[in-house]
Amino acid sequence: MSFVFQIKMSFKTYGHFFNPIFIFNIIFFLHNWSFSFSKIIYTDLYWSTPANNDFYQIYVLLINLSCLWTFFLTCLFFCKKKKTFLIKNQYSFSIYTKMYFLFVLISLIKSFFSGGSVYGEGQALTSAEAFNPLNIILSSRAIWGSVVLINNKSKKLTIAVIFLELILSIIGGGRKSFIIILVAGLLSRYEFYQIKVKLKTVLKAFFGLFFLSYFSVFIIFFRLTSKESLDFSTRFSMTINEMNLSSVNLFFFALNSANSEGVQNWTYQLITEKKMDLIYGLSYIQSMVNTVILRPFQGELVNYQAAYYFKQIAYPGVSDHGWDFSFSAESVLNWGRMAFISYFFLALALSIFYNRRNRSDFYNTLYLLVISLLYICIRTDSTSLIRYISFFVFSFYIFRFFKIIQKRRKEKLILN
Repeated sequence: MSFVFQIKMSFKTYGHFFNPIFIFNIIFFLHNWSFSFSKIIYTDLYWSTPANNDFYQIYVLLINLSCLWTFFLTCLFFCKKKKTFLIKNQYSFSIYTKMYFLFVLISLIKSFFSGGSVYGEGQALTSAEAFNPLNIILSSRAIWGSVVLINNKSKKLTIAVIFLELILSIIGGGRKSFIIILVAGLLSRYEFYQIKVKLKTVLKAFFGLFFLSYFSVFIIFFRLTSKESLDFSTRFSMTINEMNLSSVNLFFFALNSANSEGVQNWTYQLITEKKMDLIYGLSYIQSMVNTVILRPFQGELVNYQAAYYFKQIAYPGVSDHGWDFSFSAESVLNWGRMAFISYFFLALALSIFYNRRNRSDFYNTLYLLVISLLYICIRTDSTSLIRYISFFVFSFYIFRFFKIIQKRRKEKLILN
């Protein structure tokens, strides 16, 4: 009921389809509601995480409900309801295209020499051990690709970027960069789409969602075959066969592929049973410090990265598997039943970006980028989310600084 009411209000308030409240409700449903919703229809579903007690599920759902309403009311109050859009200051993002293709090349070379490692193995046990400069830098590919699609409407370039991400996703077994880039491209083109139902539009949306869902499920099945010493074609055939055998359940696999209710339930259970303490915002301090100070130099604060703080208590010593620690789980870890505090600040930040987006294409890109990141990063801790955002913000001002220096040098040469 909340989902339907909020979406209806968002259409009435903003007048365009992909407004902040509508987009966030879809993201929120997939991450925080879809499992419980699916279990009503298909009862043969179980938590993917261990040691989960169904007794706590209702409390987690109530916490999520308070978070959703907090986000909705904050956005409704702070987001300006302007239906016109005008960018005053424009900047060149051509360097991001070069950066993207350079990082694709490096990623392909790295994948070739790594020999196809087993997905999920060799995971770090602590936040300090997770420090890997090369992987951190390569993960910024999602940002460069997103900025390219947001600011470039070339069909050839769009197809090239999406095709390359498909290849890298299949080789590496990950979906994050592909989905972030794809969502960024779609939002930049259809955000101000007016609410008119046409058969052609419905068919496009259906096939687009079907492709995205099918590919998401394909990657899940494909990476499971990485534990077998098989060539690519054999793994591909095995994946298709397994998907065909599981066709009855594929809808629920796709619907729950981003769900994180299990880890939320697990976090709440550990806190309620006094096995884990609330950390009252320390994980958010760590995530902000992490953007300017490398992990080896963060001292004790590095241990408060939410995902690894949870790991040390919930499943210490496990290096061949990990559970994605979500934004909602981190909110519970910090504030307990008052997890809505985190969603208030998230909505406030998003409102600021949304309200400023008509000032320049920097803010426009930043807003669309944050929305795209949320689709994936609501299933990560805040350290990952803020690190992604910092890649764009810092790079923009660094590139801009060098452009100003270059421009001044040219002006001096002309004067001389």
